[in-house]
Parts: sequence; structure tokens; C-alpha cells
Amino acid sequence: MEFTGKLVKGFIEEEELERSNEELRGLVDVLLEKGILCRGKGGLTVLDRIALVEFLLSHGFTVENLASLLTWRDFEAFSEEVFTKHGYSSLRNFRFSQGKRRFEVDLLALKKPLLLCVECKHYRRPRTTMLSKQIIERHMERVKALAESMPSLTLDLGVSGWGRVKVLPLIITLTQEGMYRRVPIVPVFKLNAFLLELDLNMGLICSLEAETSNYLKLK
Repeated sequence: MEFTGKLVKGFIEEEELERSNEELRGLVDVLLEKGILCRGKGGLTVLDRIALVEFLLSHGFTVENLASLLTWRDFEAFSEEVFTKHGYSSLRNFRFSQGKRRFEVDLLALKKPLLLCVECKHYRRPRTTMLSKQIIERHMERVKALAESMPSLTLDLGVSGWGRVKVLPLIITLTQEGMYRRVPIVPVFKLNAFLLELDLNMGLICSLEAETSNYLKLK
């Protein structure tokens, strides 16, 4: 698993590859052939971590196996990579105020007309099979506050001229999965599949309509 973990993080040194067993070297050959890896100075670089994860999941690795390899930073970075692949821009640790209350959102993913308000939960050994209702409900408070504050946040979010925005809640975890009050809870390694199917499943997910302000750019 250590070898796979370094692959998921993006780089394997040639020396490590030489010390690996025949089965792992065969795996690397397939990944090179598919263009997921490339050989460079000193080792192998992963060109597409999302394709790598999809490949590993289809070849016997489980979400739990792969999730155990991720640090908090890897978890956030991988989530952002998936959104970027699907044409979203992103803002991390977005802070805003509504009245006397201050809020912070782990990650905002934006692609007109959608704004996904994302909570990242990197729980490695959850005590229960589901996130607590309080965590999900607190996240919905942030989502509602963000939607209601949209006119004053238009420039900060870069959504001037979008007109109406559809704000959706999303919680990304290491392994937990489900739906609570129409809030999707998605394991990080299933995020790609979730976004591929988002249009089809939009009616199942809670969404809030918000109006942006139409500011003109200064020349």
C-alpha cells in the first residue's frame, strides 16, 4: 500500500520502482501505456490523478484502501483537482458575514449557474457510519447565509453578470456516503462520478436560488 500511496500523491522514484515486485511493475507498465503516468528525471510522475484513482478502483482497490493514504492536504488538493477537471473554479476557506454572524466555507466550486458550497470532513475512523445531523445542519446554515448574502458577495465570488445562481450544499468525506435532508455526502474518490451525474440528480439535491448583482468592470 505504501507504493500505491506514493502513486496517489503523484510521484514514484525509479529506485522504489526497481525494489517493487513484478505485479506492481506490471501495474506501472499499464499506467504508462494509458498515459496516466509518464517517465521523467528520477522517476514516474502521475499526469492524471483522477484517472489513476478510477483505474485503481476498477482493479480491486476499495475507497477505504485509497482513503487511508490521504493526508488532509492531499484530501483537499484532490477534491479541488476533480472540480477543476469538470470546469469549476474554486475558492478555499471562504469567509463572509451576515449581520453579526461570521461564516467560513471550506471550499466553493463555481461554474455558471452553479455554486457548490462544500464542507470537507477528513475523518479517518468515524465513530458512526454517518455524519452527525448537527454537522449537516450547521453546514446548511452556511449555505443559506451564503445564498442570502449573494448580492453583497458578487464581486468577491466573481459571479457578476451571472444573474440567478443555484447554490447547492455538498459534504465530501473520506469514506462516508449518503443523503440527509437532500444534502449529498460523497466520498472523495466518488466525487468525479458525482459530478458526472449531477445534472441527472439535480432534482434530488437541495438547492437555493440567489440573485447576483450586475457590476460593470472598470476599464
